[in-house]
Amino acid sequence: MVRRYADPLVVQTQLDGTDGSGIGPVAFTWRGRRYAVRTVLAQWRERRAWWRDALDPAPGQPHGIASAAQELHVWRVEATSSSGKNIHFGVFELSCEPAISAADTSGMPHWELARVVD
Repeated sequence: MVRRYADPLVVQTQLDGTDGSGIGPVAFTWRGRRYAVRTVLAQWRERRAWWRDALDPAPGQPHGIASAAQELHVWRVEATSSSGKNIHFGVFELSCEPAISAADTSGMPHWELARVVD
């Protein structure tokens, strides 16, 4: 069973090691709990839900074909978190959207928890 989310995450990253150009998650914080990524099971790119903002974008956001061309980078990871004697283990899909807003001066990508696999 897969549960869908759109929760923002704080993600710690490093170079992914494949060609030196990408980033890969090594840890993330979700709902106040820090998870350490143990294994990256898969990664891929998928289209954003461009139709949501293609016709009526927020100020500074791309529109039309520029909006449709944006992609998310998704990682499926096994991660664990421990709090006291309890250890939490799960398979998570983390999505990363590059900072595309002209108003976004941080230049930091936007991370979300997309899915949790039971």
